[in-house]
Amino acid sequence: MDLLKQYDMESYLLVNRYSSSYKGIFNSYLSGKDVYNILYSLPIAVHEMTHLYNNTSMIKTQEMPMSIPGFSGIPLFTKSVTRRIPSAFEVEEYNEILNNTNSAGDKNFLNTVYKNNSRLNKFELTNAYKGQISKLVMILEKAGYYKDQDQASEEKEVPQGEMKYYISNSEEHKVKMTKIFLTKEIAKTIPAELSNYEYSRYDVYINSPSTTLTAQGKGIYGLMDEWCAFYNGSRTAVKMLPYFKEKLPQNENTWRWYFKTTNWHYWSYYDMKYYIYKYLLFAKDNYPDTYRAIKSNDNFIQTFKELDNKWLALMSEFTEVINETYGYLTSMGYKVIEGERITTIRKDGKSLGLLNFNFIVKKLKTELGKNIYQDLL
Repeated sequence: MDLLKQYDMESYLLVNRYSSSYKGIFNSYLSGKDVYNILYSLPIAVHEMTHLYNNTSMIKTQEMPMSIPGFSGIPLFTKSVTRRIPSAFEVEEYNEILNNTNSAGDKNFLNTVYKNNSRLNKFELTNAYKGQISKLVMILEKAGYYKDQDQASEEKEVPQGEMKYYISNSEEHKVKMTKIFLTKEIAKTIPAELSNYEYSRYDVYINSPSTTLTAQGKGIYGLMDEWCAFYNGSRTAVKMLPYFKEKLPQNENTWRWYFKTTNWHYWSYYDMKYYIYKYLLFAKDNYPDTYRAIKSNDNFIQTFKELDNKWLALMSEFTEVINETYGYLTSMGYKVIEGERITTIRKDGKSLGLLNFNFIVKKLKTELGKNIYQDLL
């Protein structure tokens, strides 16, 4: 909280809206970590608190397994119903989860979080899950762990309701939901080059089997909720530059963490906006009544445009921050080389490579510039 108050007042005011119990949830993302992991987790925590604010009316708390200390009754904010994190798997069930998990990285994560207790013939949850609840739930979702729950609650249309979008402390945007369709219907319209790449969010938000994920079950209104949450998290990441320069050792490790923190967030401006436009285009072609209702939703359009303007200002600031950082590193004797995928920082024979997402940003910029998207709203 103190870091936010000093460096990102908007996010501080967001978190400060909540009761002490919800602030405790925010702090749980940061507890037990060193300063680098705290700085990395801070934008993620702000992202999740944005979901909590935007979706206050739909949050339902369910009791987590009692074997998980400190997490009883804590909601996962990106869901319209709370997921239960299994405290243990039978060996056969765990092996099935692994078989249904395609990514080697996700399998390694599961094998870190769950450890085999040969005495009980079970795989039990360890403390390695802490601070990574969202990641664990998403992996289990993709593996089909929650499919029975989802099938029982699946609906083709979500009842009308209202969404709130936190853009700044002085701007509370309330938007009534109109008729929507599940986001996964647009999955087949997104080409492989814009969906099948390293760290793509396509499987998480677009091609997800879950209907309780807000970005899925609330259609375009859920996608904008996600875009809003990424904006707040990205702003926090950008605002932390002075702390990295003034409070931390000036070495490769510090800047590795800085770029790891900022690079992951900023490019969400492009992919989430692209998904919103693809949803609108699909609606226009396949559900004209739904499309007309969205386009006639003045509060939605106003909020979209306001959020887009905020994002554009942040992207300009991000560019300035990156240029300032490169200049700062150069003044300290580093050589910085920015490529299509990797930014390399070199000094005294040491080289550090950092994924920068320029390759997909370039493709998304080109796609978003096409005429088919210009008059959708």
